[in-house]
Amino acid sequence: MMKTVCLTVVVVFSHLMLQAQENKTLELGLGSISNFYPIKHKDKVYEGTGIGSGLRIGYEQDLKQLSTGKLTLGGIMVIGSSRANYALGNWKSEYQWRHTVLAARLAYQYPYDEKLDLYGGLHFGVQFERFRQVYSVSPPASYTVNNYNHGAPYTGLFFGAGYKLSKNIGAFAELGYDLMWFTLGAKVYL
Repeated sequence: MMKTVCLTVVVVFSHLMLQAQENKTLELGLGSISNFYPIKHKDKVYEGTGIGSGLRIGYEQDLKQLSTGKLTLGGIMVIGSSRANYALGNWKSEYQWRHTVLAARLAYQYPYDEKLDLYGGLHFGVQFERFRQVYSVSPPASYTVNNYNHGAPYTGLFFGAGYKLSKNIGAFAELGYDLMWFTLGAKVYL
């Protein structure tokens, strides 16, 4: 199933990229990642948050000009990690997440002025996640956490602004409901 999802994303993305011909950009961004986890101990559930960071590499190009802006199509690769510490009496553990995302990206860009673009859109692709728990001594008998590695479909929603600093260089800031909830970065206009 996962191979089919990956192959479908690559084929659709490649086909659409070959159709678009104008205004291409490369992006490099750093962002913040949060993971939420439940801890169950003695029939009580505790919620926690793992905090980390990620690196995003992206490519985008014009797909279609509209009367008020344009549609763009691109792709991203995100590599990131987050961690959280948890203590139960004298026993301490650390939760570690590692993420890799490969996704297509469809956005609507509104040119606010010659230098500033406002945009929003969707990501869709696949996410690979690895979780493991590291602890110094054996946990209490009533404490259970399972390590895992898995891939899953990935979707996300994002809003941002890009600012053109010169003819070929720009910067962007983005908020997202996806792996990285806040991203800052640089753009190169090709």
